[in-house]
Amino acid sequence: MFINPLHLLHLPIIAVLGARGQSSRGNSRSTAPGSVSGSSAHIVIMRSLPEAVIFSFSGTLVDTTRISHLVAGHHPACDAPAADLFQLEVVSCPPVQQVARLLKIERGVGRIVVLVAADRDHYRPHIQSWLDLNGLAVDEMHLRSVSDHRPDALTKTELVSVLQERYEIVHAYEDRTDVARAYERLGIGVTLTRGVTEIARDAAAA
Repeated sequence: MFINPLHLLHLPIIAVLGARGQSSRGNSRSTAPGSVSGSSAHIVIMRSLPEAVIFSFSGTLVDTTRISHLVAGHHPACDAPAADLFQLEVVSCPPVQQVARLLKIERGVGRIVVLVAADRDHYRPHIQSWLDLNGLAVDEMHLRSVSDHRPDALTKTELVSVLQERYEIVHAYEDRTDVARAYERLGIGVTLTRGVTEIARDAAAA
């Protein structure tokens, strides 16, 4: 059972969205023929998949408040004229400390941490540089292909659907409501982190 680590951080305004249904992808099964008292029978062998959690990048792990105007109004943001400048500036943006701590907690309990972002794949070095600079590590990173111009929710759910073949994805951390709802439809519970950057900004200004 997934225990929401937000309780450890006392962040009551962050919404935790429960999945509406149970995913059938959490376990794989195979059958082996056998014989029981002369009758034909099958033995079901359950193989548990490794548990994983999903983290988004800009706006979730990274406090992009200072540079969000560069891509405001563009969907997807990576198609904005200033998208390249946005990615260059991301490297100098601070982490959202509460979410960074959650990432470390998830790794500490042994879950696979997967970064799923709508940024284009050629920005991978910039994202990795930001992770290194801020002392954060992920096990996998999955990004949008260069030719993909679809809305973020479609791109991310496609990436996550493929991941569900290899992992039992027990939770996701995401700042976009449309993406969070799309994850819910895949049977994944979501912590909606919208508002966390505002908390961090207000705390810094206090």
